[in-house]
Amino acid sequence: ESPDVVHHDLVNSILNFPPAPTREESVHKPDIFHKVLRWWNENPKDAAMRLSLLAAVLSFTVSLALRPESSPPHSLFVPSEIEASESPAGLIAMLQNFIRGPSPLISSVLVLSTLAQAISGFGFAIVAVGLISQVQWIANSNVFNDIQPIAAIVGSFVGTLLLLPEIHEVELSEILPLIIASLAFTPVGVAALGVINVSVAIKMIGALILGFVTYLISGVKFPPFVGSRAGAWIAGAFAGLLGGAFDISGPPLVFYGKARNWEPGQFRRNILAVVTLNSFTVTITDFFTGRLDDYYVGQFVLSSAPLVAVAIVMGKYLSSKIDPTMFKKIVLGSCLLMGFQLLFT
Repeated sequence: ESPDVVHHDLVNSILNFPPAPTREESVHKPDIFHKVLRWWNENPKDAAMRLSLLAAVLSFTVSLALRPESSPPHSLFVPSEIEASESPAGLIAMLQNFIRGPSPLISSVLVLSTLAQAISGFGFAIVAVGLISQVQWIANSNVFNDIQPIAAIVGSFVGTLLLLPEIHEVELSEILPLIIASLAFTPVGVAALGVINVSVAIKMIGALILGFVTYLISGVKFPPFVGSRAGAWIAGAFAGLLGGAFDISGPPLVFYGKARNWEPGQFRRNILAVVTLNSFTVTITDFFTGRLDDYYVGQFVLSSAPLVAVAIVMGKYLSSKIDPTMFKKIVLGSCLLMGFQLLFT
């Protein structure tokens, strides 16, 4: 061997550098793309958890980078201490004001909604919209109109992360009429929200939640027409209207799925696919109508996204430790009380 080669090997041995791979090892060693692809295909559940953790890190980074710098809009309805909490001075004051401000409350609601969805397979929009609608300073201010875009953005985020590992099992031919009708009527629901009186809207949300939960508890079966092709178009249209107005597109889809006698896994995947697409459509429509420009939409979404992603991981883990049937009954009971409160207060 030449002196240069001997010197190079001596330096590597002293510094403990690993030997360079041979040509044969380099050829047969799989690249990172194939490793990731094999990991994704062979471990779908593990992939969902890792994807959620990655989303938590990315969303936290984005939330720091895109933190709104402008002050919240002044309103006669929004309490002054809420507005003051969004303009802190200094790191400690920022933390104190954040804890006292509205963001932790909204983040907690969205985390609970995500846990309900991840563990029981339903409930994100109903829990999120129902609970946020009961926050007095939101219900009595123009911030009420921000509930729909907040629920739509976070709902599409949650739905995507939960659905991706099972996307190949979604039956597109079975849900295509639901998707088309839902997407067509979503803009109509978005426009309707702008003309509905707030008190009427809150009672409509309460009635919707109450009726939906009552149906699930009663076990009443719908006539065969509901599960027909025509029933799919009608259910999709109502899902679009309710999704556009309140981002609660699930109830009509549940009625249709029950009438079709879908299996539990089929039921969860198909409905989650339509609901997620509906939330994406609501978000896009809100973008073009300027509804996403409101200060509180960006503030609440960015502050909640990291915790929501972590809640997905927790929900996937807890779903194997908690009886889903019992947890579903707890969620239904809570939603029943929430529907009564929204409807009669």
